[in-house]
Amino acid sequence: MKVFHPVGLLLMLTAAAGNLQARCWQTADDVEPVRFTASQTGAPINGSFSVYRGQLCLPGKDDSGSASVEIETASIDMGLPEFDAEMRGELFFNSARWPTAKFTADRLEPEANDRYRISGTLTIRDISRPLTTKLTFTPQDERLRVTGEISLSRLAFDIGIGEWRDTQWVGDEVTITLDNLLVPARQGTSD
Repeated sequence: MKVFHPVGLLLMLTAAAGNLQARCWQTADDVEPVRFTASQTGAPINGSFSVYRGQLCLPGKDDSGSASVEIETASIDMGLPEFDAEMRGELFFNSARWPTAKFTADRLEPEANDRYRISGTLTIRDISRPLTTKLTFTPQDERLRVTGEISLSRLAFDIGIGEWRDTQWVGDEVTITLDNLLVPARQGTSD
């Protein structure tokens, strides 16, 4: 999953934040899982992905920023090994064939304070769909905290095919919750 513009607002944000000096950020070595909530027979079920990589470049003078996130679908954890195995299988993520889900953003637009509108493309199971969301980037010590929620349709990406397309048992809407820290990108990883 890749995730900005007006230079004046960026300079104000940087001045106010004080320690938001880096233009490009990347996932830390000690990442928190990316969490999600779905529903099964109307009741919420929670899960997470523990292995992912991401990079965020704030808008510069001549560009609108960029971001990318790549999640290893086999790192899914729903708390039950047999259910996790099913989610990795052919009817859901098919992790053997499509090991990653990717989001690539090429437009980050500041809205207010530390909040941005991010537009890009989400690809899961080799199906690509446009995705626009809003995330908040807050300086925290030498890191950048990314928070927000993203709602999407699992069926738009063929997650749950065959008998699992029936939303009576597994709901269509999935909410991804982000509360993750980024660190300044190492030399050679920024543009």
